[in-house]
Amino acid sequence: MHRRTTPAAMAAALLTGGLTPLALSAPASAAVAKHYDDFNGDGYRDLAYSHYYQSISGEDGWEGGAVNVVYGKAGGLDTSRTQVVHQDSPGIPGSGEEDDMFGESISSADLNKDGYADLIVGNSMETVGSTQYRGSVTIVWGSRSGLSGGTNVTPKSGAGSYFGRDLATGDFNGDGSADLAVIGGHEAWLYRGHQVG
Repeated sequence: MHRRTTPAAMAAALLTGGLTPLALSAPASAAVAKHYDDFNGDGYRDLAYSHYYQSISGEDGWEGGAVNVVYGKAGGLDTSRTQVVHQDSPGIPGSGEEDDMFGESISSADLNKDGYADLIVGNSMETVGSTQYRGSVTIVWGSRSGLSGGTNVTPKSGAGSYFGRDLATGDFNGDGSADLAVIGGHEAWLYRGHQVG
């Protein structure tokens, strides 16, 4: 689920910033999640994939894009345990709108080091206030029961439009914490992991 970005784009404008997570349920362990995509901390990898096409008149129960999640179990994916995350899901900031592309980009990592992987979702077409296509990035927090609740990433100064067009996670400075890189337009912003959890 890691998204790759060209080195030139990543080097364009790496700035530091912080994120403040919502209160979460008890950690799965004292350590970072074993897998970057284990959203419920049960030791099995989960699968998240986008369908950011437009739902016609909300016939799918959402509008403006969504992310499907299939939870893992021993032996593979459990197709009887799925979840759809969108901007009209409880606890997710914003609301689904016709021009949105929630899920256009996705990545995952245990950003707050609570033992549960978190899902990061980009929506570069999001209108914010009166600014069309300002873009947004939402962290959907992992928990014992799976993905629940979300926090928007605050764009840094200078972020113009299409914030969240691409995402990448990784320990970019080797300090043991997952970092988040966000692409917007032709620039990149780096959110350091030690400022997340």
